[in-house]
Amino acid sequence: MKEPQQHDFDTAKRIAQEWTSYVDELPADVLPLLQRILNTNYEDLRQRYMAYLTGDEGIAAVVTRDETRTEFTGIFLRWITDLLSLPDLSVEVFCAKQIEVGYMMERMGLPAYAVSRAMRKLKLWFLRYLALESLSAALLVESMHAVISLVDFSVEIREVSYQSSAATHARTEEAYRLQALGQNLATERERQRASLMEWGNIVLTAFHQGDSSGRLPRLWKSDFGLWVNHKADLIFGGVTEMGQIVAAINRVDSDLIPGLAQSAHAERAVISEWLRRIQEEISCIKFSLSAMFEARLEAENGRDPLTQLLNRRFLPSLLAREIALQKRRSDSGFCVLMLDLDHFKNINDQYGHQSGDIVLRHAAEVIISTARPSDFAFRYGGEEFVLVLVDCTLEHAEEVAQRIRQRIQEMEIMLPTGDQIRVTASCGVGLFSDDLDYELLLARVDEALYLAKHKGRNRVEVAHPPSIFVASKKVSGSLLRT
Repeated sequence: MKEPQQHDFDTAKRIAQEWTSYVDELPADVLPLLQRILNTNYEDLRQRYMAYLTGDEGIAAVVTRDETRTEFTGIFLRWITDLLSLPDLSVEVFCAKQIEVGYMMERMGLPAYAVSRAMRKLKLWFLRYLALESLSAALLVESMHAVISLVDFSVEIREVSYQSSAATHARTEEAYRLQALGQNLATERERQRASLMEWGNIVLTAFHQGDSSGRLPRLWKSDFGLWVNHKADLIFGGVTEMGQIVAAINRVDSDLIPGLAQSAHAERAVISEWLRRIQEEISCIKFSLSAMFEARLEAENGRDPLTQLLNRRFLPSLLAREIALQKRRSDSGFCVLMLDLDHFKNINDQYGHQSGDIVLRHAAEVIISTARPSDFAFRYGGEEFVLVLVDCTLEHAEEVAQRIRQRIQEMEIMLPTGDQIRVTASCGVGLFSDDLDYELLLARVDEALYLAKHKGRNRVEVAHPPSIFVASKKVSGSLLRT
């Protein structure tokens, strides 16, 4: 069975052959006419497309910033310019670009109906300007037919890769949901119960110490709340108990904690009532939490067998989901940390692969012990690791990266050969900054990691802000090597 991507290119190749035949048979004056209409009314099309990006709810939910809309409009205008430049440009090269665009649109989460609507509006735009031209009936018909056919050819190729990517994403998302259960659920349940109780103790301590001026810690911002938001919701999102837990946390943060803070100077009975209600909600959350865990069977699927970190094939689903969360919620953002052990090949060559495996396990243990329970750690390949830090500022992510780097540097690793060695690691860190596509985010972090290597290794470098045009060059190289 062919790989999905190869199948996409095979399908596009057949479309390209049909496309080439069509372009070759076009009357010589059709494409120059369409190019003139585009060039003459270029600014009108640009403004209309910008307005469409802002006005369409489906696209506006994904393309949220003015700067991003401007860049996206530039991509659109270059596409239509290239489309009308055929056959001067290679049809095969243009088709390959459309395949990449289809993949990118799916990763961005652009709804297919919104893209189809944009293409319909584009065709109508051309038809309206064609109607203003003094053309023979034959040339008018040929030109109208060319607009419709050329746009549809391009969209057809995009839809091949878009649908293929969507199907792959759906399969991976389901596999990720299943593998998320691949942990000792009894241990995880007790860990989260303890995390919930720890938050309750922190609130009591802060209140009795007089910190009641509205700064009492919120449950959503606790380790337990972050776990519910970013991990439990993924695993248990469809069950009734999950909704009950979310509702209880909302009541605690929006009603009970503010009420407790305002009762600081009230009678003891009033304070006791607020505390009783908070404890009641905690008990309800614990009950729902136990019910959720007990409904699942323990499984060990989808983890790297050597390090027990998450398998990299689930990274696209995780990043796409975190980006979607950023569109809906006002979290601090999330960061990606990419780490590579320095000179790891020398360890394998000098001490053997068994020793290399021991080094990898030690590095994975450092990453897990440094990360929070709500974060996601992946074995990315070879000696490379990825850590996704949820609800996290860039400054905090850089601190985490430095702690991991320092702890790895301080490790003294005993090898089966009897040798004791030390290793170092280089890190790249980047903040999600309204990147249209998670591969653009990974490209920026990968570039920061490369810079850390280039500057001498055993250091942390921060990724530059996103740029569609720069990062898209790396996307074509498929940084997400699955």
